[in-house]
Amino acid sequence: MIINVRFILVLFFLTSKLVISQVTYFEKIFGTAQQDLSRSIVQISSSSLFVLGNSGSGNLGDIDISLVKLDKFGNEEWTNYYGDANLNNGYCIAKCSDGNIIVLGDAQVSPGDADILIYKLDTLGGIIWSYVYSTPLNESAKYIEQTMDGGFIAAGFQSDTFGFNNSLVLKIDGAGNFMWAKSIGGSDNDYASAIKELPSGNFILSADTKSHGAGGYDVELSKLNSVGNVIWQNTYGDSVNNGSQGIYISSDYHILSYGETERTPASYFDMFLEKIDTNGVSSWKKYYGAINRADACFSITENSSGEFFLTGYSNTFNGGQAMDLALIKTDPNGSQLWGRGYGGQGVDIGYSIIPSINNGYYIVGKYFDVEFSDDQYYLLHVDDVFGGLSSIFEDIAIDFSIFPNPSNGKFLVRVGRQVDAYQVRMYSMLGDLVYEANHSNSNSLEAIDVNIAKGVYFVEVIQGAMSFRKKIVIN
Repeated sequence: MIINVRFILVLFFLTSKLVISQVTYFEKIFGTAQQDLSRSIVQISSSSLFVLGNSGSGNLGDIDISLVKLDKFGNEEWTNYYGDANLNNGYCIAKCSDGNIIVLGDAQVSPGDADILIYKLDTLGGIIWSYVYSTPLNESAKYIEQTMDGGFIAAGFQSDTFGFNNSLVLKIDGAGNFMWAKSIGGSDNDYASAIKELPSGNFILSADTKSHGAGGYDVELSKLNSVGNVIWQNTYGDSVNNGSQGIYISSDYHILSYGETERTPASYFDMFLEKIDTNGVSSWKKYYGAINRADACFSITENSSGEFFLTGYSNTFNGGQAMDLALIKTDPNGSQLWGRGYGGQGVDIGYSIIPSINNGYYIVGKYFDVEFSDDQYYLLHVDDVFGGLSSIFEDIAIDFSIFPNPSNGKFLVRVGRQVDAYQVRMYSMLGDLVYEANHSNSNSLEAIDVNIAKGVYFVEVIQGAMSFRKKIVIN
């Protein structure tokens, strides 16, 4: 069982006047003294969460596939490990129509030789059946979903006899029996990232390809029939490198392709989102991220208004420091409405985002714990309005600075706006006022010394009719 030795839990009760409501939003970092990483998340009808990843704290051998069950507030109920004595990775979890769950991972049998692992589990983590796809070649899969016939389809890659990789599509039935597999590729490397079934029973496969396209790596979409034969195949990109991280089928039955792309040769990556119809015709392509900043998108979802939420990593929203878990909201045409960063001083990444049946969105990924120098599971429950963890939102256009941050309760506030007077307030994440002071000189520093519990707080500077807020961690 995972011991919550290091965590941050931020409770948020949504209201405009700091009054307690029913929805709880939070940010939670948890795991063990070993490396822990979460890749995929589902929520079932009971509101329980299942987080899939891998951990060095299992008892099966090397790194094990890990499955953590939590309640809707992010409280752990149990952790199970799956795999064998080899290095195992968990990549994707999906819900089944019978209320159970399907888990996809791989096992590194030897250097350069991996097998695909699939487990059907009940909601107690018990194995209903398991399936191993193993050949003399190297294969791995990154995405799985249930199909309309009750079976499952997975996408990944498989090595070929020429030293390159092809995209791999694997179909099994509802009892875990092999049905068919297709290797799709060309004269160079091809890696499938996801596959989605269309209402017609056909499939859309997304991949990186160096075999086709305009140069370097390009995004490739293939439309397949129900037995995996190619109906059409298109590439999307240019002479620089473009990377596919997956696809999403929108509410208007279009394909949303996403990932990362260079803007100029050897530049930093930016996120991209491209809308494509089921005939392969692109409607628009949008980019997200600042110049000379690193950005990538690993998962997207959509709300009832047709707006999109993208998560991944970025240092656009934190002034170019270490990579943060990023969340971007766009309108239905892909135009950015806002972007936010979450995390600490290390590299933090969002790998999967899903709508919450309790309102808002859950995001899972990894948080790098600088103090202990290891990765931890990272779970966020954010609101739909601004990706917030509190009814007191942190302003993007910050007009003051706080240092040091994190602090032990003693820190300085510097105000940049030229005014005669301002007020400094400090709130808990529940909206309780824990500090208040008036200041008459905006060119000097406000020294704050508070004796409060560890946690995340907001510092607010009020200047006339304007106010600005920023988070601070007390540790």
